[in-house]
Amino acid sequence: MPGVIKYAVVRVLEKGDSIRRVTQDLNELHLVKVSETTVQRWINEQGKKEYLPTDLSDEAPPENFSGFLSLDGTFKSVKVKKNDHNLVH
Repeated sequence: MPGVIKYAVVRVLEKGDSIRRVTQDLNELHLVKVSETTVQRWINEQGKKEYLPTDLSDEAPPENFSGFLSLDGTFKSVKVKKNDHNLVH
């Protein structure tokens, strides 16, 4: 089981995959039945969870930013609506 834990930790902390996605892959592709709570506990036990970037508001967007944002594998268009232009400074 240490190999499975390391696999999950590397995917979340180093590759930036979501815990939900890693859990789904473990269950469906690797036939390792674990819950999201278990994978979350593995990540927290590594003591590195606080190093994940959570506030990106101070960072400038990358030069080649496409205008799409992906959260947990769900893509959302990032654009200002016609009536919301006064919100942009």
